[in-house]
Amino acid sequence: MESNFTVVELPQLNARTHFVELWDSIEQQHNIHITIHDHTGSLLLSDGNMLRPQGNIHRCKYCTFNRQRHLKYCIDHCHWQVMNEAARLGKPFVSCCHAGAMELVMPLMRQNEHIATIFAGTFRSAELDLPPSWTVQQKNLYSDMNIWHQSAIPSLLRTLEQFGAAALFFAENERASAHSQQGRREEIKDFFLRCSVNPGLTLTDLAEQLELSLSRTSHVLKKEFNKNFNELLNAARIKRAADLLLSTPFSLKHIAVLSGFDNEYYFNRVFKRQTGLPPGEYRKKYLQKKVSDI
Repeated sequence: MESNFTVVELPQLNARTHFVELWDSIEQQHNIHITIHDHTGSLLLSDGNMLRPQGNIHRCKYCTFNRQRHLKYCIDHCHWQVMNEAARLGKPFVSCCHAGAMELVMPLMRQNEHIATIFAGTFRSAELDLPPSWTVQQKNLYSDMNIWHQSAIPSLLRTLEQFGAAALFFAENERASAHSQQGRREEIKDFFLRCSVNPGLTLTDLAEQLELSLSRTSHVLKKEFNKNFNELLNAARIKRAADLLLSTPFSLKHIAVLSGFDNEYYFNRVFKRQTGLPPGEYRKKYLQKKVSDI
């Protein structure tokens, strides 16, 4: 009998769509939700957008329920306690929040630097006695989650390691492709996209990136953008802050920190100067517009 080979045609999708499909398939395979908290901007694309819209929000029904009622506790846990522990350990661990929700947490590292945190969950503990103060809805949502099993860790960790590597590879290559097509201007835009969250960023850092002197770097910025370093830095930070205002429930203080500002007051002043509105009013106005456009 002769061998028979049949070519299988793949649908023509762009790389970003393929990555989102990978994300979905992993979630379906393991019956989990994956969340990425990218606190350095390393996984942003060349257009400043996230790999996946709402990919930084815990999407399970139980988390959504608790976030609506205990937002401060959720932010304190996921964005401060867990992120700090991820940076300290530099290796995976299991996290249990104030509401008894369990997740496998994997720090995403690049050359020993903690650049993002990947959450996989959410699970319930089989040993938790549900408090009598919980509502019926809260108890039902908790009971609907899968029970956490230690035996699931090895398989899930291998998958998350591959997923994290794929996310970083895709984001870096997408930005590199943009650089190669449009040259130094795109390289500078990428620098601010990735590094603006660093509150100590200076012109010297950009000069080292471009391998130019300080004076030459300033000249290039003026020629390419007709702006100086601080103007471009603040614009990048305000762009990130505006995205967070409309895509997350985070407080203004938290968004200021995640956007690279030293304090909330300076953030408020720069944001209003750039957009014409204070951050709170900006969020209220454009969130209402998004709802009306649906």
